[in-house]
Amino acid sequence: MSIIALQKQQPHPRKIIRNQVKKLMRENTLMSQKWFCSRPHPLFLQEIPCGLIYFIDENNDVKDTRPKTYYRTLNLVTEVQIRQETEIENDMDDWLDSRSFEIEAAMMNDRFLGLGDRNFVQDVSLSRTQCVQIQYEGDADVASLRMFWEITYQTQSWNPLSLDEFLRFNAEYIGQVGNGARAEDHVTIREE
Repeated sequence: MSIIALQKQQPHPRKIIRNQVKKLMRENTLMSQKWFCSRPHPLFLQEIPCGLIYFIDENNDVKDTRPKTYYRTLNLVTEVQIRQETEIENDMDDWLDSRSFEIEAAMMNDRFLGLGDRNFVQDVSLSRTQCVQIQYEGDADVASLRMFWEITYQTQSWNPLSLDEFLRFNAEYIGQVGNGARAEDHVTIREE
């Protein structure tokens, strides 16, 4: 089965940043594939431990240049949750702090989040950390650690008739090749 998706412009930088943060978390933390971006449904207890990546808001500062330049600060959250039947002294806090250390190392390893070739992420900084005790009925203790990141990036407005806009068109092919293997192909095309 193949899926073809056309879009007239490149993805919003927030989408690129979220997906890159998810990639960094999956490659550099103990929870690996248990990271989710912008989940629409609440978590189930059996899914915990896991991590969530989402943004709260974004501040914009516009410079009156030609083309217009937007300096943006994305307030992104990485959140990890743990569940234990009984609290062993410092065990939950130690687990959360260990995940925090992994997340910090992954995010601060490259101030451009590994997106230097895209030339829009300017800096990443940790603004605060918050630990939350979550109440569920029953005997399980659930705790969450939220890390608030400020990701500074810049974008420019564009002319829809320019060559840059032409290059923003893309097509994506995702399909099964056989024996359960999956193939992806990303091609830049012009939509007539």
